[in-house]
Amino acid sequence: MANLEDRTDLPDKIKAIFNFFNSDEDEYLNYHEFLAFLRIVNPAGAPKFDFTAFTKWCQRVNANPDKGLTIDNLYVTYRDLDNTEEALKLHYDKVMVTPRPDTKEAQQKKVREAIDQVQKSNAERGEMLRKALIELEIGEERDMARNRRQSAIAIEAFKNGMRRRSVVGQNVEKTIAEATTALQVPPRDTRARRGSTPGLNLGTKKVTLDFVTAMMDNFQAGILLDAPTVVRIVSQTTVYLEALPNVVEAKIIEPASLTVVGDLHGQLEDLLHIFQLNGLPSPRNQYLFNGDWVDRGDCGVEIVLIIFAFKVLYPEAIFLNRGNHEATDVNSDVDTYAMCFYKECMQKYDREIYDLFSEAFAACPIATVINNKFFVVHGGLCHKYVKISDIQKIDRFQMHPPYDTIFEDLLWSDPHNKKGIAENDRGCSILFGSQSVNRFLKEHKFTMLIRSHEKKEEGYEFMFKNKLCTVFSASNYCDEHENDGAVMVIRQDMSFKFLTWNLDPSNAKVGMFCLRYALKQDVVLSKLVKRISRARLALISHWKKCNDEKKRDPPTSISRQEWADGLQGCLKLKISFIDFQDMLGLPAYGINGKPNGPIDYMEFLSRFAPVSHHLKAEKGGAPVEIKDSLRKLSTVVAEIGSNLQTLFSYFDYSGKGTVTTTEFETGLLSLKAIDRMATFSEREVIQLTKFFDSKNTGYINFDEFFNGFTVHDKRFSKTLSAFSKRRIPRRKGSVVLKTEDLPKIHAPSIQDLKELTEEVKAAEIAEQKGESKSRTGRSRSFSVITPPLHRKSSFRDVSIENEGEIEKGEKGVEDAAGGEEREE
Repeated sequence: MANLEDRTDLPDKIKAIFNFFNSDEDEYLNYHEFLAFLRIVNPAGAPKFDFTAFTKWCQRVNANPDKGLTIDNLYVTYRDLDNTEEALKLHYDKVMVTPRPDTKEAQQKKVREAIDQVQKSNAERGEMLRKALIELEIGEERDMARNRRQSAIAIEAFKNGMRRRSVVGQNVEKTIAEATTALQVPPRDTRARRGSTPGLNLGTKKVTLDFVTAMMDNFQAGILLDAPTVVRIVSQTTVYLEALPNVVEAKIIEPASLTVVGDLHGQLEDLLHIFQLNGLPSPRNQYLFNGDWVDRGDCGVEIVLIIFAFKVLYPEAIFLNRGNHEATDVNSDVDTYAMCFYKECMQKYDREIYDLFSEAFAACPIATVINNKFFVVHGGLCHKYVKISDIQKIDRFQMHPPYDTIFEDLLWSDPHNKKGIAENDRGCSILFGSQSVNRFLKEHKFTMLIRSHEKKEEGYEFMFKNKLCTVFSASNYCDEHENDGAVMVIRQDMSFKFLTWNLDPSNAKVGMFCLRYALKQDVVLSKLVKRISRARLALISHWKKCNDEKKRDPPTSISRQEWADGLQGCLKLKISFIDFQDMLGLPAYGINGKPNGPIDYMEFLSRFAPVSHHLKAEKGGAPVEIKDSLRKLSTVVAEIGSNLQTLFSYFDYSGKGTVTTTEFETGLLSLKAIDRMATFSEREVIQLTKFFDSKNTGYINFDEFFNGFTVHDKRFSKTLSAFSKRRIPRRKGSVVLKTEDLPKIHAPSIQDLKELTEEVKAAEIAEQKGESKSRTGRSRSFSVITPPLHRKSSFRDVSIENEGEIEKGEKGVEDAAGGEEREE
């Protein structure tokens, strides 16, 4: 704090004001300190007060602009006023209720702490993902061992079965050899990557996050990509861009966000710093690069390659708007710029690469509309009123925009605080005012126009009552200015925030991206998705038990801790899944509308349902009896200790209470991931589908599934008719239908099915021997419900010939049950 006690000639209020804003504690108020003073005493004029205005102000009061205003210079301003005392008192009162600005050292300390916190958070997340990756690899080895054991069992069972049947006219040994080969577990592919070096060349590989992060690290070290890889990345990006309209619609879907990046002008450190502060691009962390990536700075080539590589990697997450420097008449001007893009390309590559970049720039869209609310363009509006439809008609595939056209205006124009249109000091295009902005926004029902194209001291600036915002991302522009860089982060509800920074290029250090969590995240997510997809049936069973114990409403809701525990138990992974909620797509708000509230587990699992075009049945196959196919399904249910209701829920991944035949067929094929013995041929899939969809409606409900699958005794026959009224819990929109008031029905367990199957076998043996043995123990009367249904039929008699006998058979079961009741 400056020592002003001896200055008795100055009022105490002016001394207090001066010391309040003199954060450097010297004898001067520099530009930034004086601007902080203006923001409080004159908030309307502060946004217009740039360094040029500060210089004029200093000249008016005989101050040195390089040093700043002394207290005498500040007091001169007040003495020139008619009401000096009133103004001093008014400003003093405003200042005294305002928190004192941080010193420059304190501000730098806060920035360093914020960066350290981000790096620490990234390091913690990286360690968490590293452990998860190790656990997943252990799980994969465990799965391989289990699959080998199951394959050995399946092969042996198949051999014995084929030899026992001795199918006539069929080469049994050949069939066994072919089936054995199909059932064997293929060895794990441990081949090393060939033909590519991460960050240097792609070879025949695709662009991956591994490659892009290594490329960024190499760029920091001054290592370039090889020319064939540059050609490939730029060409692929051009193909993506050529398919887009002039004005692209960007949708932000929660919990994603979209970050608008302004001019970068070849300053690689700023781009890498943005990624360090805000995270790398991804489908949930979208970016819009609003032009002027090249010229003036030394690393325009590197910036464009990073942006293009992410566009190839995540086409739907990266949006590009063309800037006025993405044009050959500007970026090849070797006389104007110390480093223009043409010169840079010639130094690092050749003219062919420059021409390839120019074609990609010509394919870039002109503007982007975010959620139908924000209109984003590099420059601004035009010399005449235009609509979005007019912009869509522009032929943008030109190396540079024609002079005096709306195309040129969209890339070159600037706003000004005067009414109407005026000439631009740049020598081309125009200046537009608030009238033009208000009309354009009102006509299209937009709320804001976002642009770049102009350096701003704080990295961003609002105009026209916050209806226009300028975002500029190159800090310390050209090493000649002390401006901040900024990006605008927009959320799904269209709220937004700004991230600002000020990099000293000589000291700018950005962490190596390959050492951070970005590389591991996609690998971990991919492995988790596969494991959750394979464990859907076990997860349904586990979470259903959790819900049945606590009788929640709706019946498919579970807490987040139960969700995490279920994943940990069923996937057999020692991973803290609570930390992976966001990655696995769990919404921030629960089904009760509260943060971190309960979730609907069926809705969560619907995202991991099998996709039919990824699954293929074995062609043809020998004729298989229905009983064998049903036993395969029984084995899967027994594997997870569940029941038929859970198995039906597995097929009914949409939660509608009915299963389409396509869903059923897809579900059958996906069961192989749970149990390798549950492998169905094409013939079996068709046969089972027709068996359950006996009425040929294209749908299978739980009654049909239950009746076609189970064996009934007198305990079930009483409630068989009531069972048609009951359904498994299913969603109707977001509402889960309640089943508390419906009759409680005993669902047959796997043990029941095993006992009954044994009784069927014993009955067949007795019938063949002509003996009638009375079995001791618990007696029961049963019928096998498999069409066509005969009271004395066995599994061996099953065929799919006469659907009409099914109804007779069902009636027979009811009659039999009624008879048993009367006898009792």
